[in-house]
Amino acid sequence: GKCEPIDILGLIEKDKNIDRSKVINFAKEFYSLSKDNGYELHEKLFQISKKIVTTNYDDAFENAMPSIRTNVATIGEDYELASLNNQNKLTLLKLHGCICRGNSMVILPSDYNVLYERSSEHTERIIFYLRNLIANKTILFIGCSMGDFQVNKIFLDVKRVLGKYDTRKHFIIARELDSKLSDFLELIKIDNYHDAKQIIEAILAKKKELERENPNTRQLEQELDKLKNEISSEDNRIKLLSLQYLIEAIKYHLDKDYEKAIDRYEISTKIDNESNAAAFYTWGSALYGLAKLKNDEKLYFESFRKYEKAIELNPNYAVAFNNWGIVLCKLVKSEKDKIAFKEKFEEYLLAYKKMENAHCYNISCIYALLKDKKSALFYLKQSLERKEIDIDYVINDEDWKEHLEDEEFRELIDRYR
Repeated sequence: GKCEPIDILGLIEKDKNIDRSKVINFAKEFYSLSKDNGYELHEKLFQISKKIVTTNYDDAFENAMPSIRTNVATIGEDYELASLNNQNKLTLLKLHGCICRGNSMVILPSDYNVLYERSSEHTERIIFYLRNLIANKTILFIGCSMGDFQVNKIFLDVKRVLGKYDTRKHFIIARELDSKLSDFLELIKIDNYHDAKQIIEAILAKKKELERENPNTRQLEQELDKLKNEISSEDNRIKLLSLQYLIEAIKYHLDKDYEKAIDRYEISTKIDNESNAAAFYTWGSALYGLAKLKNDEKLYFESFRKYEKAIELNPNYAVAFNNWGIVLCKLVKSEKDKIAFKEKFEEYLLAYKKMENAHCYNISCIYALLKDKKSALFYLKQSLERKEIDIDYVINDEDWKEHLEDEEFRELIDRYR
């Protein structure tokens, strides 16, 4: 009859003529990657998430992102597990070990038993962190079978502990899904590996779109942490009050309560933050969020002015410059006063020329919306050369919809595809 790989490995383990070192050496040779291996998909996965958990033994992720080699956690070398709690730090958890550390490899049935059933000091920490990730993050499974009963057991343990409070849904890219798993896994159905690549690209494109159009949550959280540290050592009572309002503003902002956030940003800057570029950037982001909700041109304009102020205070504030351009893209579609818009755009271009390594994709979009094809393609070419933006994102960007069939546009896209 048909045997699962784990059953075959069980038979090998029982054979006294085959010791563990032979199995490990075979696995190390089998899973070694050639120089011709491509890592484009692995690179994209790192762009989607800073936390990767893999049951693969190879070092494809390390080859795709060499800097991750210092942040790899596995059995026996789990000191990097703590970084899983640091949302800004890239971390790779190799659940079943790695070919570069043969002793860490979970490959025989007894190894699985030690990891998942008989807890030890090292395996207990690994499983604890895995459970913590499942309980607090949305997990996307790629290229794995949920027939792995040990991983299923961890999911079920987490669901049992959380009970009715577990409303988080997890996803799997696969051909099919066992109905027993459908209560906590949602299937993203594919027919082949190429489909999986397309789904990953679509997820990444959507993430980048959201990052372009929304305030960077991670940056807001970093700013909040910075302010909390600053407030603990501040003696000036006026400065202290201003910081307290700024902290309140960012908290409301993170909760998407834009009106309260805007109110606190204004109070904070009036008290003592007139020279704080970050305060004006986050204020502008809150105004932009509210403008989108209400489709209010006046709020877009107010957002524009706050980003402009942030750039005035910090001429190389890249994220503020990027969001400033996004607001301009909105204004060009609605601004009735073309002369007034031209003045705003000239201010933006002047700031761009003064900045170091500024991105120019938004400039290309504005020219595309203004139907200035020559200028639009000029800046788009620069943006693609610098790898500021993905081809798929450009093709799906509403700002370029009237140029999709243009021969010069298509030639440019094909050149960088």
